Amino acid sequence: MQEYDDNNANAPEVITVYRSFDFEAYDIKEADKNYLYEIERTITDNQEAVTKELCEIARKLSEARKILGGYADGCFNKWFENLGFEKNYVSKMIDKYDLVEETHVEKAIDLPVRLVSDMKKEDLDTEQKTEIVNSLEPKQKFKEIKEEIYGPEPEKNEVEVILEKIHKAELAITKQEDKIERLKEKLEKLRDM
Repeated sequence: MQEYDDNNANAPEVITVYRSFDFEAYDIKEADKNYLYEIERTITDNQEAVTKELCEIARKLSEARKILGGYADGCFNKWFENLGFEKNYVSKMIDKYDLVEETHVEKAIDLPVRLVSDMKKEDLDTEQKTEIVNSLEPKQKFKEIKEEIYGPEPEKNEVEVILEKIHKAELAITKQEDKIERLKEKLEKLRDM
């Protein structure tokens, strides 16, 4: 959708509107609407800049992994931890960058971590991944492509949903118990020093 701004001589002739907010439904004045278009453009430009910077960070992390992969085991982890990064963050950023590299679409870096992880698990070709990344609603597009491949997911009854939640909660508890044990071991080592 494009709006023409006849009221502002300094503004570009065409203002690209990225969202379909219905200003008329809220009786928003024309001057306010035009200013909101400017705000939207600024936010969008800033988001694009952030995307480029995140993509650059992910690219550099990927490069560092390749370089440090030939050295002692754990060298890369120690290197990025020294920079203040956590393993989970670095891993997810590299996964996103791999998707950027494969699809040649920089905005893949902005996809939710869960979606990138789910896409990685599926046997999707590059064209399908690109279609998902370029979609206005990537989660929905991923679901549609999965349904094309595997057919629709069967409806879950209430018991299955509750059992699934219980299973997830049990996994989370186990993970936390493991973390507690590691911390206790670490504490004992520190006490022995």
